[in-house]
Amino acid sequence: MKRIVIFQEFIPHYREAFFKKISEEVSLKLYVERNSNINFSGNFQMKVLETKNFFKIKLIKNFYKIISEETRDEIDSVILPFNLWRPQFFFLKILFPRRNFKIVFWGLDEGNYYFSTYLKIFLIKAGDFFIFYHEKIRKYFLKYGLDKSISRTANNTFHVENRIDYSKSQKDYFLFVGSLDRRKRLDTILEIIHEINSLGYFCPKLKVIGKGSESKKLKSKANHLKISDKIEFIGEVNDPNELMNFYKFAYCSISYGQAGLSVLQAFAYGVPFLTTENAISGGEKHNIENGKNGFLVKGKKEFQEILIKFLTNQSLSEKMGSYAYKYYSESCSLELMKKNFLSFLKND
Repeated sequence: MKRIVIFQEFIPHYREAFFKKISEEVSLKLYVERNSNINFSGNFQMKVLETKNFFKIKLIKNFYKIISEETRDEIDSVILPFNLWRPQFFFLKILFPRRNFKIVFWGLDEGNYYFSTYLKIFLIKAGDFFIFYHEKIRKYFLKYGLDKSISRTANNTFHVENRIDYSKSQKDYFLFVGSLDRRKRLDTILEIIHEINSLGYFCPKLKVIGKGSESKKLKSKANHLKISDKIEFIGEVNDPNELMNFYKFAYCSISYGQAGLSVLQAFAYGVPFLTTENAISGGEKHNIENGKNGFLVKGKKEFQEILIKFLTNQSLSEKMGSYAYKYYSESCSLELMKKNFLSFLKND
């Protein structure tokens, strides 16, 4: 059985199913910077690293010693996040020139600034193989010289057990799911809800699921805008069955400033997703096919217009939700992600 080692900052709950899935085919050891509550089974181990912080840079104690010790047990690959704030990762090729394992980088994206983008292009030479979250991101780096034969796309996903296509359900509200922090720009969505109300449209409730540092400010803003009756703060929902019921009656799932795995979670239930073109994303927003399974808009005015479109065209949510469910089934299944993720093992 092949043996791989993966380094991660921590293991979020949505990654647990994926790592268990790939451990069915390989012997897997995870090194994490923060402890994660995971129920281990099969060929699955986890160890917590010691780290030191220097501003945003984080150094792992005895990192190269850990790699040396792992190579004694004949590992096939070391998989690392392509994180510029973890400089040790980019020296493995130099320090282990006669290695018998692959250096695989996972999650390389375009970057938000020109400098970071060009630095990433330069650092491509630090890896033997690259796994991308979406094909659009992979194609971007192919233009800058990345060898097609040493890269694959394993479409990032949010695994949903026993999912149901809710595209044909009666729609009653808009839905936001995620942490309540500044990057989500939920305050802007409250302003948009206020404006729709002011235009005389019957605006349904916005149900907000999640918790975070902005919670009090957002509730205060809703009061100030006199739309408290239109905003329902649910809090955190961890039970999958309870969360599933919220998606059932949603016109669409929305987020103004960030579009992460909540995009794929919405698709899994047959719910379209609305966000902005400039939303922060690890690549998940590239799954949105504009006008088919969701919308990518330029700004506040367009965001408002799309919400009104959902209200005035009752069939829109059903049509787009049906395509979103189909898209998830064909492109974002856990099985497909596992298959593409492990493709580098066959690239010997």
